Amino acid sequence: MTSPILSRVAALREQVLEAAPGIARDRRLPAALVEEMRAAAVFDTARPAAWGGLELDPLTQFEVFESLARADGSVGWCGAIGADSGYYSAFVDDAVGRDLFPEAGLIAAGSTGPGQAVATRDGDAWRVEGRWSFGSGSSHADRFVGGVFLQDADGSAIVDDEGLPSWRTAFLPRGAVEVLDTWDTVGLRGTASNDYRCEPVRVPDEHLFDAFGPMCRDEPLYRLPWWFIVKITPMCTGIARHSIDEAITIAEGKAVLPELTNLLERPGTATTIARAEGRLGAARAFVLDEIDTVWRACLSGGDLSPERTVGLRLAMVHAAHDSLSVTREMLDLVTTSAIAADSTLARLHADATVAMTHLVHNHRSWETLGRRLLGLPLGRTAYI
Repeated sequence: MTSPILSRVAALREQVLEAAPGIARDRRLPAALVEEMRAAAVFDTARPAAWGGLELDPLTQFEVFESLARADGSVGWCGAIGADSGYYSAFVDDAVGRDLFPEAGLIAAGSTGPGQAVATRDGDAWRVEGRWSFGSGSSHADRFVGGVFLQDADGSAIVDDEGLPSWRTAFLPRGAVEVLDTWDTVGLRGTASNDYRCEPVRVPDEHLFDAFGPMCRDEPLYRLPWWFIVKITPMCTGIARHSIDEAITIAEGKAVLPELTNLLERPGTATTIARAEGRLGAARAFVLDEIDTVWRACLSGGDLSPERTVGLRLAMVHAAHDSLSVTREMLDLVTTSAIAADSTLARLHADATVAMTHLVHNHRSWETLGRRLLGLPLGRTAYI
């Protein structure tokens, strides 16, 4: 059965397409669009059903955010990141989560990893202060999180069993967070992924969590702690899908010199489109198949060890890299028709390029994935 949210998201497509140039120019989503997304329950996709949320399976979440990203990468990105509220709340006890997210539609922002921030032990709480980068959705967030290095009351670093600095992710009091206007990038310009900071503020112990540790909820959606990163991948496939559509539209009306042959009819165009469709379709099928495999393990209580879930991470990285390649091929296909500053295809290529730099997808992932597949030592890793 198709989830009703897919129809609601599809209904936003024309509004998003119309708003896309302004989103890139203003470097943020329009408030009215954010409220439309909130009303469509975009930010409740991972909210527990017991709290009135959708608690959507990861395959449906992929479709939701891919649909948004196909209309505009920044909108898809903000939707996916904002929906982390449902996952973050599952890292803490139910009562704490309900207190932090008492109503549906609340939007999360922030970086789970430690930036230039510390949490110093202060009795039964922590004194948190510092600065973080990549607060995607900062212009409209209701809640912020930030990774912090842990310190004893005397300021000495707390270390783990391997002697490495210990860190956790903290829920930050919204009123203590100052958003800094730092996000001015070549792509995903509308995500408002600004730096943010807070002056020393007391945070209760129960508002800190381990982003790499097990979640506190036992429903299937919360059995794999890193499901929340999987919804980054449909940003890439959605952008690539849009780029193919846009290249075809341009090719239908472009005459190529010196023959003045229509680009759509020119030898090689059909081949380029067919190969792009094949690459994107194969990459997408790989990642959807791996999502399904891991999701079935969540449903059955099966093995979710890194050795058994490495295929999903591999599929995610593969899909992101092939999506960027497809987008680049579409840019090459239409040549000068994509070089204007306001070109949709140029914006798509820039968005895909920036999305590929994310920790989840960037080129450094290949080495770690290969070492996992070969059974070689890894050291400390992220989500593999």
